[in-house]
Amino acid sequence: DLQHLLGEGAMGEVFLARDITLQRNVALKRIKGEIDVEAQKMFVKEALITAQLEHPNIVPIYSAIRSSEEGIAYCMKMIRGKELTEIIKEGQEILNQGQIHEIIPLNERLEIFLKVCDAMSYSHARQVIHRDLKPDNIMLGPFGEVYVMDWGIAHVLGTPLNEGDVVGTVGYMSPEQAK
Repeated sequence: DLQHLLGEGAMGEVFLARDITLQRNVALKRIKGEIDVEAQKMFVKEALITAQLEHPNIVPIYSAIRSSEEGIAYCMKMIRGKELTEIIKEGQEILNQGQIHEIIPLNERLEIFLKVCDAMSYSHARQVIHRDLKPDNIMLGPFGEVYVMDWGIAHVLGTPLNEGDVVGTVGYMSPEQAK
């Protein structure tokens, strides 16, 4: 049961939804706009890759859906929290106001960083490269949870790449990818 839109990206939109069977809130991601064959392939690939990455710092996929109403979609854990981008902006504002004592302590910032590193190490061990790791794709929960999100352009090593494709956010690309 769709509740309301939580956010959207280039290809998909995420809704707060209610899993009626298990009586819990979930996030439902579906393709937005016109659904062409290439978009469907990318979306299914995202769901399959993410579902295979069972790690405490990667959002779990609960189910995949294909219906006449929703089209292709998948349900995942509903993450309550903030994007790292928002945390960074808040920290900058606090710093600008001279309230240094209110900034997240260094040891907590390092814990966040290490959890992201753990998720990346895990995915790399499974031959999966995220390709769009940036603060917008890292969610922080109120109880110390850290999740790497949005595996939409991830690549599994050993599978074909479209030659010349540049994917990701330019400011966060590795020099090798940007080249």
